[in-house]
Amino acid sequence: MLNFDLKRYQILNNIIKYTKLPNQTKSFLLIIIKLNMSQPIFHYFDARGRGEEIRILLNYAGVKYTEVKIGPLTDEIRSKLTFGQLPWYQDGSLSITQSMAIESYIARKYNLLGVSEEENAEIFSYVLSVADMLDAIIKAFTGGDEQKQNFSEKIAPRIIKAWESKINDQGHLFGNKTTWADLAIFNSIDYLLWTKNENLFISSPKCIKLHKSLANSSQLKPYLDSRPKDVKF
Repeated sequence: MLNFDLKRYQILNNIIKYTKLPNQTKSFLLIIIKLNMSQPIFHYFDARGRGEEIRILLNYAGVKYTEVKIGPLTDEIRSKLTFGQLPWYQDGSLSITQSMAIESYIARKYNLLGVSEEENAEIFSYVLSVADMLDAIIKAFTGGDEQKQNFSEKIAPRIIKAWESKINDQGHLFGNKTTWADLAIFNSIDYLLWTKNENLFISSPKCIKLHKSLANSSQLKPYLDSRPKDVKF
């Protein structure tokens, strides 16, 4: 499964070499090989988790990529990963793990950052707040009543309040441009709404407006509409 792209290349290459196909068909298959081998490859579980924000960034940026869905994370797979964990992203000669590193690379490559290094630092601070929210969600969902109460009454309202106060009249966090921060916060809001936590946004109309705007955007709507409804965490 990890060699998905290589296997595809080998299969198509063998078809070209060992079957009697018209030259036009062989040329078409060669084009397919070149196109697919040039696409980034994203490896993750069949779940949202720490991989969904990467999918959101890629789809918003219009990147054509191949996704390899991983089943059990075996020792064989772990041995191929820098830190023994997913997500894993390959783009040409680049092969990296760690979700934040992957997101940062995509944001820089596809112009999802700000207009200055100062603004980029602030964007990153909001992205980190999304990571804090995800960690709090995991603790709340896997912990007891005390953790759930702490999440719904303290942690989530504090973070959402900061998001709400930063979103401007144009519906963005920074200027009139969608950045990594907007998309990260969108993904967090999307997950909270999906898990029936809409009550957290009763006093946050700007957050809901940001979510609705991006969910209906031409960049994200096709992906969101095609996303399985019964996907795991």
